[in-house]
Amino acid sequence: TTRGTGGIIGNAQAGCDVRNVRVAGSNSDTEVEIGGIVSELGKIVQCAGGVVGQVNNGIKGSTYNFDDITVENAKMKAKEGAGGLAGTIATGINVDCSNIVISNVESGETYSGGLVGTIKSPGAALMASNIKVQNCTFAGDACSAISGDGKGAFRLSNVLVYKNKYQVT
Repeated sequence: TTRGTGGIIGNAQAGCDVRNVRVAGSNSDTEVEIGGIVSELGKIVQCAGGVVGQVNNGIKGSTYNFDDITVENAKMKAKEGAGGLAGTIATGINVDCSNIVISNVESGETYSGGLVGTIKSPGAALMASNIKVQNCTFAGDACSAISGDGKGAFRLSNVLVYKNKYQVT
């Protein structure tokens, strides 16, 4: 199994501050593909995200901030945890994100979401403001415009969810 496949960072373990980033195909016919159910090496892929595959709890007190991020014309696939921003948020982590646009993204398999695929524990939290998730397709056992699975806390404000498709398999 391989964990953490992302457009910018595979597995963030000591915090990150990501600002003014765009991960995108050139148009809706040319897409960025991140992850896959089985990698070229034959390993199962878990945690695929447009910016970061897995936000991990490597160092106590680490901060994770995302601001002014656009992910568009992209496909995220993972056996568990595929999201437009991050595939998985692990135990005991707070993630702050603002001014995020997820557009024309396909996310699939188990736990797929517009912002995150899954939040792994009650001790984790996603604080999100000024979020737009539009023209996306989410598929899998649990899927949503924000998070496919959420064991942690969500604090959301000013969120627009527009023209998305949901396919539960």
